[in-house]
Amino acid sequence: MKILSVESDKDSIDYKLKKDLLIPCWIYKVPIETSRENKLNFLEETILELTDIDDSLFTDIDRLSSLLGFENKDIIKLVLKRLKQLKLSDRNDDIEKNEVNVYLFYQEAYTGELLPIITKDLNEFSYPENNKKFQEDIYREIAFKQKISSNRKTKAILVDRFNEQASAPTREDIIKSIYLHNQKNYENFSKIDYQNFKIDIVNTNELIYLHAKLYMPKNSNDSIIISNGFTNDYSILFREIYKNQHQNLISYFRSELKQDIELKVNKIDVPFENKIINFPEVLKNIQEIENNKEKLNHTNSKASIIFYKDKIMKSLYDGLEQTFKNYVKNLNDTESLKNKNLLYELALKAGFNLNIKIDKLPIFNVSKQDNLQKFIAKSLFYKKDEIYEVAMKYPNLLYTISNLFSIRNPLKHSGHEETLTNIEISTIENYIKTIYLVISLILRIKEKSNINNIENNDDIYFQNSYIDLEVELSIDILKELPQEVQNNLVYINYYLNELNFEENKYIIVKEIINQLYSSFEYIFKNIVAILCADRRKITCKDEIIEKIGENNLNISLLSVNPINIEEAQKNQKASLGAYFLVYLYYLEDIDAEVINLLQKILVERKHSNPSIEEIEQTSLEYLRKLKIDSFKLIKILMENNL
Repeated sequence: MKILSVESDKDSIDYKLKKDLLIPCWIYKVPIETSRENKLNFLEETILELTDIDDSLFTDIDRLSSLLGFENKDIIKLVLKRLKQLKLSDRNDDIEKNEVNVYLFYQEAYTGELLPIITKDLNEFSYPENNKKFQEDIYREIAFKQKISSNRKTKAILVDRFNEQASAPTREDIIKSIYLHNQKNYENFSKIDYQNFKIDIVNTNELIYLHAKLYMPKNSNDSIIISNGFTNDYSILFREIYKNQHQNLISYFRSELKQDIELKVNKIDVPFENKIINFPEVLKNIQEIENNKEKLNHTNSKASIIFYKDKIMKSLYDGLEQTFKNYVKNLNDTESLKNKNLLYELALKAGFNLNIKIDKLPIFNVSKQDNLQKFIAKSLFYKKDEIYEVAMKYPNLLYTISNLFSIRNPLKHSGHEETLTNIEISTIENYIKTIYLVISLILRIKEKSNINNIENNDDIYFQNSYIDLEVELSIDILKELPQEVQNNLVYINYYLNELNFEENKYIIVKEIINQLYSSFEYIFKNIVAILCADRRKITCKDEIIEKIGENNLNISLLSVNPINIEEAQKNQKASLGAYFLVYLYYLEDIDAEVINLLQKILVERKHSNPSIEEIEQTSLEYLRKLKIDSFKLIKILMENNL
């Protein structure tokens, strides 16, 4: 196992995590005849030779690009432009002395792409001193010395699954690699000026392992940078390979970073998971609350008690304000935010308890100023579906916020000492508990009941997701669902609440649709079994469609296989669409919202392997709304039918 480690240790990026990698590469030796004059580079010389043979190629860029194997026609356009600017009569047909050099071309073994960097002979190789498993069998941690004289060992990670049979590059691949090499103009790497159109690839190849470095830059949540293994420049090719083919390895690296961050959070001693550091203004207020709460519990001085109460109430209010500010960032102001009656109506529709007059709720007094009142108004106005989830868990939240506002208000004006004296410590503790719950829900960050004992692992995340599910559906309904469906719904909460959406977008979008489809398939199958239990006659598809109304359905339901519809009525295995159509057939009143929801899931489910464009068009808000609507329907179906 030969390891090529020639890149310097100079780190030119401010990073939060760095990893050494070994990338398997096949080496090809290619003799190339070059000119000592170097007036034209290899691509210019090649194009000039071709246009000498057929001058129509000067204007036929498509055909010229095809002959050279270039997909990027802009490169060909630039070369033609330069050739036209040259005085071709100045070309010296009597070429001075040429020379043949053997160059090394590197083909990475994961996708078979040639690297855009070319060298001459390299003889300094390192060799492994230790080779052990890293996380999974396909990942190996290789220890080696970059220099024989060094005492320090480098530990690099190898993805030991690649094309073990080399596929020799074509002439077009070689030409393209030379062109890109020349364009990069790497420091200490000379350009290759090609003279002879003939290229011979030495048939023998050798497998080596190129030492490169992976960085996760600071101030970036999801990007990675990988060096090219030779200079201190970065490789787009390597980055794309690892992002697309080795996502699990990147996840392991991120988990190490997550543990490092968690240690820092534990030192801060706040009762939230490490994701709270992504909201520094909220975190700062939580720290203030925790610090002053501790001091309040250990003082008997009247002046100190008032002082610490003041600090806590200020931080509670400011922390909540910053939380809602993050919740509604980038949403526009509108005059409707000042409409108290509208806000009151929106709050009721969302599910909040409001049994007092509007004038008694100062939280609805919205002005031009960016403050908690405006942020809450924006939440009600723009985030109707998301705020429903908040109201479902904390229907009295607006009372709590209004009370907090009323208590906080005199603290900024007169009478603050009297107000603080009259507030019981137990009342403050209740406010802290409530506000922490709101922060946890809105920012999607779990609280830690015992920060010193809870570990950061998936078991805790799944436990939290199950607790959320109990609140959303009720324990009684969960008892009626089989473990498979419970697991589906827990996974939906896990994907939406615990995973970084941008980093895991593909799997989140795909899995949530699959889990919803599977859950509804089970539920409607059981409902249909009850509805058809005493009926011997099988209703055909046309009769079912006629009863429901063709105009109420889209193609996802209209195209359901008639055989599946018959099987559904026999309590046999069918499809979700078939079970759902039979269910609709027995309904007295057709619910358009329910039909739209199921049709949406059916349409999404057809894209079992969604394209990048489809994934990019799917937002986290869309998935959360789909989940909320689905959970509401599941709750109704279970209460009414089982």
